[in-house]
Amino acid sequence: STVTAQLRASAAAVEASRLRAPPPGCSPAAAAAHAAGSDAHTPGTRWRNDRCYSFSQYTDDNVCTVIGYKRFERSIRVWRDITEGGRWLMGIAAKRRAGVGITCLGAHIHIDAALVVIPEAKVMRALTQLSSVLRRDIKYGELRKLLGLLEHCVILNGARRDIMYGMYAPLRKDSCSGPTDTVRPTPLLAKQALRWWQVPY
Repeated sequence: STVTAQLRASAAAVEASRLRAPPPGCSPAAAAAHAAGSDAHTPGTRWRNDRCYSFSQYTDDNVCTVIGYKRFERSIRVWRDITEGGRWLMGIAAKRRAGVGITCLGAHIHIDAALVVIPEAKVMRALTQLSSVLRRDIKYGELRKLLGLLEHCVILNGARRDIMYGMYAPLRKDSCSGPTDTVRPTPLLAKQALRWWQVPY
């Protein structure tokens, strides 16, 4: 079938991209078999286990293991080509994992992929409240919550600290205002809110 042919072609492409040099310390016979691409195996050697990738699948669950970040990127592109070419319906993004990952500080940290993913709900909440700031339609209680969320994003996103400069001014200026009172944004607060809109989440 077309999907089978794609799988074989992709596997062949990945195999061809491997380094042809045999692992250090293997016997001359194993080195010759490795160079020839033979399936022969010489007892006492490990070269067949020293692959730079592996892939396994059972029904709709698949596991791909690679060595090196470039192979990691390539494996994602190849798998995407296969699923799109076969018109496979895959699981939702929340079920996908890229290597070892943990959830910490409210974000998904994918260690092997060197990625920090801020949940979509937090991003949308921040953007909605920033819109309220720009419309001059935010309450003091909402502003406090927004500033706490943005401080959280500063850490996760590795942003510069000056992006928070001036955003606390209304809280200091109108310290007697209640949580349901409407904030009168200063020009600097509006400018910083617009700047936050340009931060890549």
